[in-house]
Order: sequence, then structure tokens, then C-alpha cells
Amino acid sequence: MSYASASNVLPTARPQLQRSVSPDLGANCRVEGCTRKSWNGNAGELCCLECEASNGESHKADCDELQECVQKAARWRKALQAGVAEKLGKFRCNSDEALLDTASLKQVLAHLDSMFWTSERIEKLTRLFEVEKDGTAKFSEFIAWATCQGPERDLTGVPVGCEPQNISVRVKAAPGGGSFAARIRANIPGGFLLNISRTATVKEISDLLSIWLGVPSENLILTSSDGIPLRQRDESIDSDSNGVTLPGPAARRRGEKLDLNFDAISAEVTTSAEDFLRHVDEEIWSEGKEDHQQAAKYRESIHQSMIEKQKLQELGLKKDPDVELDEFICQRIGVSKEKFDELQASQRKMEAWLEAGYVKADMNYLVLETSEEAKSIIGRLLGRRVIRIYRNENDTLKRRYEAAKERLRNCGRAITKERTQTQQQVTGQPPLDHLGPYDPNLNEYPMWHGTGIQGISGIARTNFSIEHCGKHGLAYGTGFYFADQPTTSISYTSMEGGYSRVNAKYPRLSYILLNRVMCGNIKHFERTPMNRQEFDTWTADCLGSGGVWAGKDAKYECIRSPGNFCWVAVHSHQIYPAYVILFEA
Repeated sequence: MSYASASNVLPTARPQLQRSVSPDLGANCRVEGCTRKSWNGNAGELCCLECEASNGESHKADCDELQECVQKAARWRKALQAGVAEKLGKFRCNSDEALLDTASLKQVLAHLDSMFWTSERIEKLTRLFEVEKDGTAKFSEFIAWATCQGPERDLTGVPVGCEPQNISVRVKAAPGGGSFAARIRANIPGGFLLNISRTATVKEISDLLSIWLGVPSENLILTSSDGIPLRQRDESIDSDSNGVTLPGPAARRRGEKLDLNFDAISAEVTTSAEDFLRHVDEEIWSEGKEDHQQAAKYRESIHQSMIEKQKLQELGLKKDPDVELDEFICQRIGVSKEKFDELQASQRKMEAWLEAGYVKADMNYLVLETSEEAKSIIGRLLGRRVIRIYRNENDTLKRRYEAAKERLRNCGRAITKERTQTQQQVTGQPPLDHLGPYDPNLNEYPMWHGTGIQGISGIARTNFSIEHCGKHGLAYGTGFYFADQPTTSISYTSMEGGYSRVNAKYPRLSYILLNRVMCGNIKHFERTPMNRQEFDTWTADCLGSGGVWAGKDAKYECIRSPGNFCWVAVHSHQIYPAYVILFEA
């Protein structure tokens, strides 16, 4: 059922109600984790059925389209309950209108079904109307029973099994059951709360449920939360035959409940509450039945749509693993050009994308490098199987990098040329030619930096940040650390969250950046700084007065550690994160 036609499920041949949000809306939805103002406490309805059915996980834009028609149904049901309360007023206690005249109730129940409504069953039913457990049955609880309405029903007033009854149970109408279960699920979505003992049998639980429903116990089917029938009615629910695992003491202290489901053997069975309404007033019963059936159809339609959605998700798990990898990269590392353009063109889509927790798509996008030669070169350098290579397209960082390159060219200082090992393999010529050939006159090198998935995404988008310097130490000055040997950078990938599992084909992905770094004049060291003053001096020598990189009075643009371990760039503008590389860990 489409959401556009959802309102057609509700009765239409009635006076037009004012289109407004009900004043009875509470602070938030009953569903844990949902903060929407969608719970109508007086009418006993969740204004968002999809939210309820999915435990708050599906409360999105579609729910807003459902809300008005559900509120309309809730207002009608509230009006119906008021009419029922008036007709059932003769069951009020003469001495206190808040109390129930149990003698009159017993008389009517016995008239309806003397075989079922024995004195013992009637006594247990009236005990369920005792809110304060003081021996007095409340008229309001009786009305809730007669109209079969409410978020959930508390049946803990009648113990089940031997002492102690210390296990909390929630029994809901089976989500995939027949029309009987659908009606109960529509009217009492929260199900029934019971207290049972470890020795409580399936039959004892069914018996208590049958008293509220007015249905013979043997007509009820009790199942575990995953739909497995509990066939051994005379045995405890955690027996070997029934196989339900009860929550342990620690779980019970945390308030965890055992979840069970129920349905009726016959889908056409009616509850005693429905029979009771028919007895009191055929017109009220018919109108109430219509409301109940329409609500049941409505909720069942949403339930079926959720089942179909789940099936599609399960089918999605079987899709091409390479397509799944593409989606993973687009959502977690960097978007494609197509997705970038799509999100830039629609504010609504951009907000939904970010709300889903995916990467920001406002500054860069990734372009897949399809050259097998490029994968071969990178794979040989890494000594790992390369999964994907992406060019990082980021116009903002390109402009900064080109401006910094021009400033270094015009600094007025001679630059001593040096070479690196990776430079001999990655020259800036095709296929690894992002931003063109490396300038040997500026000591512009391809250099490696290993990090985790979040670091990769952030750097590709906004470049290296001085705020994140020093996470793994600053042995040779404050700045951004790079390696000429990729094995050095690979060792740091495991420190940033290890690897990612995408699917069975790609169970262990690691990440590394191949950057363009302008090193200019390089300050070489054969030891670490002796003290803080020396540490700061090394960095200051690379910035000059005013902290301007490649300034005329700067001595160096980069620091090199002893041997071939690392190079330290002191300014983010001398770096361009050119390639994002995914390889097998």
C-alpha cells in the first residue's frame, strides 16, 4: 500500500474533523529511542504506526504523511470510547462512580457464556481491574477491557505459577497472525505484561491471557518471539521440549523481559469484550468493530510493507560484492562524481545523506583509477594486493597547493635537489599523473601516509590538520609525517582502527594515501631533539618570520629524520592528498 492511499483505509463517511494536531500529544513517542512527539496518551494511540512497528528505527519522512490520518482515527476512537462509557454507566458502583459494580458484571458474563465464565475466572478478571491492588475494581479499567484499547495491558495482578513470580513477560499478538491477532495488535500494540515463576507452564500463561481475552485457553497458540510454537502446554516454557531461554538474575535486575507471541487457532474467534459490547449495544459494537477492523488492516498493511522491505534488504546482501564495495566507499570514504553532483543539486538529498551518517560531500569526490598498470606499480611498491586506487578531486586543496608551489618557486632561495625511492617509480607521468609531473627543482615528491578509514576520508576532504598532529608522536618537530618507504606507513594503518570488512570477498581492507609533498630545502637530522627549545627551533626554521611557509627568510621547508624513516612537512598547503588507495590487509 502506498502512503498516498493510506488514508483510504480509514472510515470516510463521517463528519469532517478539524485538521489539527491533537492537544493530547505527549512529550514523545513511547517507542524507546524515538524522540518524536507522537504518543497520544488519552486516545491510546501511536500517531506513527511505522515507528511503532519498527521500534523507532523507521521514523522518517514517510511517518509525517501517516500522522494526520492516524490522529483522525485516534480522535474517532476516543469519541467512540466516550459513547461506550456512557452506555456502560450502569456498571458503575452506586456508592463510588470510580468503582465497578462487579455483581452486575458477573451477571452479564454468566449470561453470555456460563460454561466459560466460571466464578474463578470472573474473580481473576475483576482482580485485573484493581489498579491499586486494594480489592476494588476500577470502572476505568473495565472500560479499557470492554473497548479492548490501550498501549499495553498490565496483567501482573494475577500471579502465574508458584512463588516467586520474578520473571517479567511481555506477550504480544503474533506479527504474522490472522485477523484475530491483527485486531489485538492494532488495539493493544504493547501487548500484555505478566509476572511468572520459572515453573510456570505454557497452559498457565495461556489461561491468564484467555481470561482477559475471554477466549478458551485451548484456542490460543503461544509461541517464542521467533515464532516457534510452545507445544508442550503442561510443561514449563523453558523445558527441553519448549526450549525458551528465560532471562537470568542479572538480566532481570536490568529490567529485561521475556518476549512471547500468541495467536488464535481460529482467525474468526471473537473476544468476550466484543461479545460484551454487542450485548450492551449492537450499534456501538458494530461501529467499534468497524474501527477495530480498519485499524487492523491499516497496521497489517504497514507490517507487510516492512516485511517486503526486509526481504529487499536480504536480497541486497546477495548483490555483487564489487557493487557493495562501491557503495561502502561512497558512503564511508568519499563520494563519486555522480553522487557529488546529485547531492550538490539537492539540499533535501544532502540533508538526508548526512542524516544517514555518511561522509560529507561538499569539497571533494573520488575518481576510480582504472589502469591496471597503476595497480601493478602501487601493488609492487606496497607488497600488497591493491583493491582500488582513487584520484582525489578537490578544487579547494588544488588551488592552495598550486599557490604554495608558486610561492616556493619565487622565494628567492636556491633549493638543493634530492631524490627519493618512490619518486623513481611514481614520476607524475601516466598512469599516476594526478596534477602532472613532479617538479625536481622544488623537491616535489610522491610520499605515503597510512591511517584509518576516518583519517583517510577527512584528509581527502580538508587536508591534514595541525590539530591532529602528534597522535603517534612528534619526534622531529611539529608537522605532518610522511614516508618514502610504504612499509613504514603501512605499519600505522593498524593503529587507526585496523581494517574494514565489507563482505566475504573483501573481508580485510586497509587504507593508505599517496600524497604530493613539496619539500623544498630539507633540514637533515641524525638524532632527535635534545630539548623542547631545540624541538621548536627546528620547526621555526621551516617557517621563518610570521610563520609564512616558503617565506624569503625561511631556512627550510621540510625536516628529514635520520636515515629514510620520515619526512615532516610543517604546513598543510605544501601537501596535496592525491590518491586514496585500498589494499588487502
